[in-house]
Amino acid sequence: MTTAQTVVTNARAALYDEDPDGTWPDAELLRRLNEGIRILRNKRPDLFVGSFAVPIVDLALGDTLTIDEAYHPALEDYIVARALMKQNEEGSPARAAAFFALFGEQT
Repeated sequence: MTTAQTVVTNARAALYDEDPDGTWPDAELLRRLNEGIRILRNKRPDLFVGSFAVPIVDLALGDTLTIDEAYHPALEDYIVARALMKQNEEGSPARAAAFFALFGEQT
């Protein structure tokens, strides 16, 4: 099973930031993962059948993702897009938009 840490680490690789204390701390990327899960629940409620009565609880880094692994790359793309949007003053808005598009296409 994939953990939240695995998804965050994969997103970090796309950000070219290998250091968990670097430009994007794990806590910030984890927060973006939890946002992405909430958006995915709104976009694809069929992925959460049987769990609508249970409120979404934010994941910790060691927690296992219960979402089908086919959607983990989409969540990684969402994390990257949100991180790049924060950096847009110096970064590339086009690159952030590309990752948002990937998230949208995969969900």
